[in-house]
Amino acid sequence: MCTPLGLLHRLLRVTSYTDVQHGYFDEVHDLSHWGLFLLSYFVAQIKTENADFWLHLMTATWDTPVAEAIKDFLREHLPQYRSKDVYIAPPSDRQDAAQLTMELPDSALPRSFPTESREQQTIMCIHQMRSWAESRNESSVILVLLPGAREMQRLKVLWLESSKRQHHPWELPELVSSETPKAERQRIRQLLQSQRCRPGYSNLLVFATSVFESAITLDVNGVIDSGLALAIDFHGFLRLALCNEAQRIQRKGRAGRVRMCMWK
Repeated sequence: MCTPLGLLHRLLRVTSYTDVQHGYFDEVHDLSHWGLFLLSYFVAQIKTENADFWLHLMTATWDTPVAEAIKDFLREHLPQYRSKDVYIAPPSDRQDAAQLTMELPDSALPRSFPTESREQQTIMCIHQMRSWAESRNESSVILVLLPGAREMQRLKVLWLESSKRQHHPWELPELVSSETPKAERQRIRQLLQSQRCRPGYSNLLVFATSVFESAITLDVNGVIDSGLALAIDFHGFLRLALCNEAQRIQRKGRAGRVRMCMWK
């Protein structure tokens, strides 16, 4: 099992599809128009050689336009197409992720929010999302997506300093990046998948880089996107850059996978 484009790269090296019985395509909601064309084309090729091929499309949304477009393509180009050959797997609640994601409005934040630093803006968003979770009788589980380890450490320091000024015992945030040991990353991932939003659990705050940006379903009720990413410049060095549209959509996709979630 892999993402559509990853599987397509493998299919390019296959000379015969007669032995291919099942195909599981994950993250189909993230496909571009070019990816949609490639996926549909190769599935049509497989179906031509093997009429019993069964396609399983996995998506974060219940009625994904991309998944429906794939079915329409196969219906048009394959005379032997049967509706039961394609199954679209929705999330367990069968609701569109957009219906489970609510953007934190600027009106809910302090008036000074636009003039504050990115780190202070993030802390303000965390407080507001916690208040929102409390109003829903939930424990807050908030994921903050940052570009790198340096930015995570800087935000952690400001978070702890803010805690001391307000004499409030806020918990230590969990930090996870590509440099975090695999066992520790797995522990934090399990925390974010263990339904800790339910009442009775302590609040959980996680600062993460791109390791938690895609291809993962998390049970959170708050996602904050810093809007920054690490990019390689003309000279081959890493530098901070604004996220592009694809990255922004990918990060926003961490919200609303399991329950109603606030996003900023």
